[in-house]
Amino acid sequence: MVCPSLMQTHAQGPWQPGDIGPLSKEDLEKCTRELAEVKQKTGWQEPNRGDTFNDPTIVWRFGGPPNYTLANLEYFKYKSKHHAQGSLEEIVENLVKTWEFERSHKLLPEQHTVANHEGFALSANGGKKYGHLEAAEKGNYNALLDSCDSALWDNDKIDNRKSHDIFHAAFPAFAWEILKVYTGPPQVHFEWRHFGRFTGVYEGHQGNGELIDVRGHGIAMVNNKLQLLDTQIFYNQEQFLRAMRGEIPATELCPPGVTRAIDDPKNYGKPETSLFARIGKGAAVGVAVELFYHKILNDAALAPAFAGKNMAQQKAHLGAFLTMAFGGPSSYTGKNMRDAHKHSLAGGFPTEEVFGMVAGHLVATLKDLRIPEKETNEIVTIALSVKDDVLGK
Repeated sequence: MVCPSLMQTHAQGPWQPGDIGPLSKEDLEKCTRELAEVKQKTGWQEPNRGDTFNDPTIVWRFGGPPNYTLANLEYFKYKSKHHAQGSLEEIVENLVKTWEFERSHKLLPEQHTVANHEGFALSANGGKKYGHLEAAEKGNYNALLDSCDSALWDNDKIDNRKSHDIFHAAFPAFAWEILKVYTGPPQVHFEWRHFGRFTGVYEGHQGNGELIDVRGHGIAMVNNKLQLLDTQIFYNQEQFLRAMRGEIPATELCPPGVTRAIDDPKNYGKPETSLFARIGKGAAVGVAVELFYHKILNDAALAPAFAGKNMAQQKAHLGAFLTMAFGGPSSYTGKNMRDAHKHSLAGGFPTEEVFGMVAGHLVATLKDLRIPEKETNEIVTIALSVKDDVLGK
């Protein structure tokens, strides 16, 4: 498939119904200006798809990293939810967006970071489970439509490239959002929504700009690096494809009149100054604590120090302490750092080596959660400020 712009790679539909896609250079420039205006108006941050865009070793499917300006604009304008920065919903949404970005744009599956190379599996509606390499070869459309009625989608006759060719003229962008997350790691249950303006053509059927609004739920197992393992997606495949063909109205996918997050000023953000607020407040601290201890308890050198301890209490104390240390509301009633650690390791204080190992897990946790470098450095500075007390010096 020829890529006219890194802003429109797999999705090359027109901006308005009746136009010819992909977007013109002038339209793409308008998108860039409009996205900047939306961000200025709302205070929203663009989705975080990881830090590999500038990695010179990546082999890109279209010759360079994608430009998500258009996709992010359509996402901002038509999403129905706005999740707080650092919330579990935002973390899961960014994780899935990064997985989709890597699967669609990184040519070599060994360069994908979100799908665990050994343990990843993808299935739809209880159908065939695709491992990492097979999913990369067949593509997301085929993996997620494998269990569909073959009269609507015949996987045996559609390869990866053709699967994208079938959809590429339909939408200017096909965005994705998390509606709700019910359980956090390691087993994440979530509701999702895939949506896009049908301005182009699908299998000869011309769209009229109607919103194709596909909804479903998913169950994803993740490891202590927030990499995807067994990932199960559930949705009405046949209804989606029949709406694309014009056999049923798009309103059968979802009732009309979906409330847009951008229409409610309550969703607009105002910059907050405390570290606690900037990383996502209590929700982010809670997820960080869970992931941090998941790493600690899976470290053979550190796990014995926590044998027999009340981990729920341990996590609650750490969460309260971090909330206080990061400038949030203070509810910490535990011991000071020196008293809390004097009997933490073989009856004495931790060693420099142990402190370094724990600090390494902290930094890895922040990286997995995509905490920005500025905030990561502040958190590391806070950790180092209590080092002497933790080591009993």
